[in-house]
Order: sequence, then C-alpha cells, then structure tokens
Amino acid sequence: MGGKDAVAKAAVETQTAEQLAAKLNQPKPTITCPSDLKAKVGATLDCELVAQGDTTKLPVHLEVDSVK
Repeated sequence: MGGKDAVAKAAVETQTAEQLAAKLNQPKPTITCPSDLKAKVGATLDCELVAQGDTTKLPVHLEVDSVK
C-alpha cells in the first residue's frame, strides 16, 4: 500500500528502528508493525520491538504528529 494516504509498513518499521537507535545510542532494534500507517495527524499504530540480542517483545505505540 503506502502512497500519499499512508506510509508503507516496511518504511514505518525501518524509520522507527533507525530513529530509536539514534535517539538512544543503541543498536538498531527489530520493529514489526501489523500494517501501513495512515498519513493523518492523530493516526496511531501499535508495533512490537525486539532489541538486538534479545527475544523479548516490547510494545511500541506510534502516533502521527505531522504530515509533510
């Protein structure tokens, strides 16, 4: 899917992992999301994070705060 109305699932996963790794100065985690993220302020998506070298799944709640 993706396009102007949504950000593709794979892009959401990659961008989220890269931003978290940079912000926390940690290795890039694995992020798994169930679907694309709507390109609308206030849209939400609940994903899972697994840190490198770990198997524990942690919840990650994403919310759109701006659209370019």
